Amino acid sequence: MIRRLLDGLYLAAGYLAGLFLIAIFVLMMALSIGREINLNIPAGDDFASWCMAAMAFLGLAHTFKSGDMIRVGLLVDRLRGRARWYFEMFSL
Repeated sequence: MIRRLLDGLYLAAGYLAGLFLIAIFVLMMALSIGREINLNIPAGDDFASWCMAAMAFLGLAHTFKSGDMIRVGLLVDRLRGRARWYFEMFSL
């Protein structure tokens, strides 16, 4: 029961992290375009940085639940056998 609740919570955190990633994209595009057309978005950089912090924090639960660290996972997936085991032990 609790495991299912936590899994749902981790999945929701992953989706929220994705939404904050989209918010960062929208804010940065609005800031870039706004600079060209003389449109000022007050504290736009601050909002983008708060979205970045939220994305990183919320994405951690989902990433750790799936047992993945993106940069390490890309390399580990290419290794096989004993080399993979040694690399996983080293990276942990």
